[in-house]
Amino acid sequence: MWGNFTLTDSSSEFEKSFYGELNKMEKYVFSESKDEFEGDPKVVKSDVPELIEELKRQDGKDIWLYGGASLISTFMNLNLIDEFRLAVMPVILGKGKPLFKDIENTHKMKLMNVKTSKSGVLAVTYEAIKK
Repeated sequence: MWGNFTLTDSSSEFEKSFYGELNKMEKYVFSESKDEFEGDPKVVKSDVPELIEELKRQDGKDIWLYGGASLISTFMNLNLIDEFRLAVMPVILGKGKPLFKDIENTHKMKLMNVKTSKSGVLAVTYEAIKK
């Protein structure tokens, strides 16, 4: 989905900043069904814990996991998440997919930060407490 977003002269300053940085990042896609994606990311089909540990040993900053509930559940069940950054929207949906589903164990977290916005969105950061 992220590919390499093409900026234009009419792109906002936010888009220029955000996508400019995002386009520089190395991208990985976790997929059991496809081998190629737009933007030419590295496709991961197996050995997820080994890959994440290898990435953590490399120089650089944080690893950003962006994906759906099943991907988050997989990473939580493998105990690979160090920090959660969640956006709480001021909307109650009657239906939809839960964010945390099929989690095998209890995961304790420590609140690190909460930011509010004028629109009522809360940006909440938790540190995962590892056993």
